[in-house]
Amino acid sequence: MLAVWGQFLDHDVTATALSQKQNGESISCCNSNDTLPSECFPVYLDINDYFQKFNISCMEFVRSAPAPTCCLGPREQMNQVTAFIDGSVVYGADENTVKSLRTMEKGLLKMFITSDNRSLLPASYDMTDGCNREEQKNKGRYCFLSGDKRANENLHLTSMHLIWARQHNLIAKNLAQLNPHWNDETIFQESRRIL
Repeated sequence: MLAVWGQFLDHDVTATALSQKQNGESISCCNSNDTLPSECFPVYLDINDYFQKFNISCMEFVRSAPAPTCCLGPREQMNQVTAFIDGSVVYGADENTVKSLRTMEKGLLKMFITSDNRSLLPASYDMTDGCNREEQKNKGRYCFLSGDKRANENLHLTSMHLIWARQHNLIAKNLAQLNPHWNDETIFQESRRIL
């Protein structure tokens, strides 16, 4: 559990941007028939490697994007989130993400309610999020949506995101009950501050 908490905290304070093509597309190092871009450092797998049976012979490795103020010398990294332990991993690091995760009622975060009344994180329908796959979409299966796109990296991390989203909603419900005169925004911000 400590390792999962460590990863969750790490995602709250760091998100390194990867280098991209000039048109904004992801760089593919393993499927390149041309000369490899300088940002590529593919990891070629041994013929006896476990993943060979899945026809995977290369692991993508793309260098991080330089900070806009980077000059000659060692490359400075760009952080896409705040460098504070502020819950951005739960709520998002920008206003658009925060708004997309809110119900805008009673200070609550959006949840997917199952047929047996359990709260889960809402589904992510973004096919470019690095998690959703076409074959799973065709079966009606999606990854989860949270304040951090890496929430689906492993089940333990997804569970941590779920725990904190549920905790936010529990706090919001309690605050709404104690302060019926508060509006949605006040309840949300106070719940966020407590969390």
